[in-house]
Amino acid sequence: MAEPHEDHERLPPSGAGDLRAAPGLYWVLTIAGGGAYAVATDLERRRLTIR
Repeated sequence: MAEPHEDHERLPPSGAGDLRAAPGLYWVLTIAGGGAYAVATDLERRRLTIR
């Protein structure tokens, strides 16, 4: 079997290579996004009960 000539040929076709590269970044983004969603949900619930 021939060796791949370029780095991208060794990576999986999906974004799984990115997840292995910097998993901490994705956890931070996931937690921040979930927190923002929770805050927006709470604010919307308050806005709807005021009227």
